[in-house]
Amino acid sequence: MDEFKVFLGGVRDGVWRNILIDYLDEAKIKYYNPVSKYWTPNTIKKEIVAKAKSNTHLFMINTKMTGMYAYFEAAVSAQNESVRTIIVFDEHKCDTYMERSTDASIMLLQATYGDNLVILKVNTGDPKHVKQMNKLIVKAILKK
Repeated sequence: MDEFKVFLGGVRDGVWRNILIDYLDEAKIKYYNPVSKYWTPNTIKKEIVAKAKSNTHLFMINTKMTGMYAYFEAAVSAQNESVRTIIVFDEHKCDTYMERSTDASIMLLQATYGDNLVILKVNTGDPKHVKQMNKLIVKAILKK
């Protein structure tokens, strides 16, 4: 299996992934996209191996998420000092409570994990913001 620079985790919504993948391809950054039509023991194994071979784990967190797995996965990743973890909080369609909660979480996470954790707050409801978000993600990936 190839060595990957970036593991793409978080919400399965394809729009942000597809746009980001274009930016990663343009920057010639290898990535692993675990989204699969069918979730089988083989695809789970491939994801585990790819994640282990990636030096950056990226997680998009937004209101389209229906489960909690990505939150736990990002937390485990952030504790791995050999991996740079990038968490992207999408505030599109967030209520005020969630925005304040996200701000508090970001402050706590950055104080706990320091430079090994990059947290970006974005709003994908604005097309200009999406372009800026992807440029910031690529910059954070290449920084290490």
